[in-house]
Amino acid sequence: MIDDNILEGPESFNLLLEYPCDCLDQGSSELSITESPNLELMNDSISVCADEPFYLVPEIISGLSPFEYAWENGATSDSIELIVSEASSQMVTITDFCGATDLVSINIGIQSTPMATISGRYSTCDLPDLDIPISLEGNPPWSLTYGINGIEQETINNIAASPYLLRATEEGTYSLLTFSDAYCTGIPLGNAEVVSPFEIEVDIVSPTCFNSEDGSISITELQAKKPITIDWNSPNQNENNIEALQEGVYALTITDGDGCTLEQEFELSASTEDIRTCIPIYIPNVFSPNADGVNEVFTIFLGEDSGVKEINSLKVFSRWGELIYQHDNTLPSDLLGWDGTYRGEALNP
Repeated sequence: MIDDNILEGPESFNLLLEYPCDCLDQGSSELSITESPNLELMNDSISVCADEPFYLVPEIISGLSPFEYAWENGATSDSIELIVSEASSQMVTITDFCGATDLVSINIGIQSTPMATISGRYSTCDLPDLDIPISLEGNPPWSLTYGINGIEQETINNIAASPYLLRATEEGTYSLLTFSDAYCTGIPLGNAEVVSPFEIEVDIVSPTCFNSEDGSISITELQAKKPITIDWNSPNQNENNIEALQEGVYALTITDGDGCTLEQEFELSASTEDIRTCIPIYIPNVFSPNADGVNEVFTIFLGEDSGVKEINSLKVFSRWGELIYQHDNTLPSDLLGWDGTYRGEALNP
């Protein structure tokens, strides 16, 4: 074998063993030798931010590991951390397992502070398949953190290409909070808006009572791309409003000229909290159980449109708080009540 620094294929040697007596069989063996690859390094150049820490890692094209490193600052690790304020270079001598040595110079340039920019106005109609492009400057890989309506989201790391497409998930303002490239802390810029293509104002009138039908919902202003289709889940409707509403939940669906849909629900509750003002009810303060057939019992009188289906319980107490009469689950039409007796005996007025 000749050390000629020419990378050749495997070389083989046959070894034949012969013995002077016949007591041993003749033996042979084949020895194969493969040359190690030449040590080759890449003269590299990087750009970094001034006065920010970064790592230098030499790139080895070929050679037999493990490798030994000798940096000009005396370090012997496979990479070094540096901070520079101006353009410079670093030399490192690398020796491979076979003793081959090479010297590489890594040029270090100063780059401008990288920026990440997000902008634009987008429609919620494109959700959930909406991607917002973010333009990235500097050297990959990049990392960034963004927020939606001021709420910070998870950091995205190891971004390899620009622009980065950020998948939008909801309506709101998307803003960049932090940004960095491979070497520098960058500057996040801009906002993107994901908005509804509809601008709508609604006037709501609550029903007076739980059993009344005097509520309404009216669209007072609507901006959207025409033609516009409006649909309510109520029979008492025209294009822009629904009327004669009771308590309940009412759904509105608007479709614009692009086929984008807005769906909203409105819950109506009675504006009157005192139930007594909503039920036509009469509770007398006197009655005359004297067998003349007039006002013989004390009971509750309800109007036909009261909406009351059943009286759960009617109770009468004495002035000392003693229960002297009770009747449960009475229909309003039964006209059942207290006849002025207690335990079968008439009580004094």
